[in-house]
Amino acid sequence: MIGECEQLDLASGLNQVMHGVAGVAAKSISLQALGIGECPKLSSLPEGMQPLTSLTHLAIWDCKTLEERCKREVGEDWPMIAHVPNLEIGSSSVDD
Repeated sequence: MIGECEQLDLASGLNQVMHGVAGVAAKSISLQALGIGECPKLSSLPEGMQPLTSLTHLAIWDCKTLEERCKREVGEDWPMIAHVPNLEIGSSSVDD
C-alpha cells in the first residue's frame, strides 16, 4: 500500500517506485494487489502500471485528481488499469 503521502507526486518519486515495482514484477514477482491512498498531490498513474498484468485488485482513495483520471472508460488513466478485474476507485467499486 502507498498511503498518507501528502507530498508525493510523480516528480517526487512515485514514477521511480512504480517503475521499480514493474521491473521486479516482470522478472519474477507477481504483484496481485495495490492500494494508493491519501496522496492528494498524486495527479496521475505512472506508466509502470501496464506491465503489472498479475494485478487483480487496485484500490485508490483520497486522491481526488487520480480518482477522476481513473474513471471507467472516460478517465485519462483508465487504459492503464482496465486490465485489473477488481477496482475500488474512491467510494465506488468497479468490478468486471
